[in-house]
Amino acid sequence: MPIDRNNGAILALGAAGALAAIGAVAGRRRGSRHHGPGIVGNIGDVDPIQYGGGVVFEDEDGGYTLEYVYGADSDEDYGWEQNPDYEHVVYRVGLESDLDSFLRWNDWADLDAVADSVGATKDELLERARKGGAVGRAWLANEIAAHYGWQNLDEYPVKITERDLVKRWKLD
Repeated sequence: MPIDRNNGAILALGAAGALAAIGAVAGRRRGSRHHGPGIVGNIGDVDPIQYGGGVVFEDEDGGYTLEYVYGADSDEDYGWEQNPDYEHVVYRVGLESDLDSFLRWNDWADLDAVADSVGATKDELLERARKGGAVGRAWLANEIAAHYGWQNLDEYPVKITERDLVKRWKLD
């Protein structure tokens, strides 16, 4: 089964294990918990800023938004750990209030092709997304981005410093 950099552990677990893993890592970084209003969980690595991942926010209108970064990966970005002013490219993706709305908004994505590229079926992807709620939809957005590229989900990403991301994402 193919394993991508951000979801390798989840993909290797299968559908039931993936949902357990999503719940187990939602809201954690280095053993800490996200504790800000509006934050409902996260995807990717438990240290999303350094290794890639994102935070899911509940919007005022009842929808949800994923903010995602590739991760600084200090082996490739020299001086990252010493520079709190390092600017990360942050992709923002609307997750809508439910899976059907999310799928209508992203109807351009061929989910059969996405599923094939991660070694799953379309039905497995949809089941994980449906059972995982907003974090499940964020995980599906990540799978779509792994296949098509994040620029296809957010054509205008923003740059945010490490210092500001830690504050915004309420990380310890």
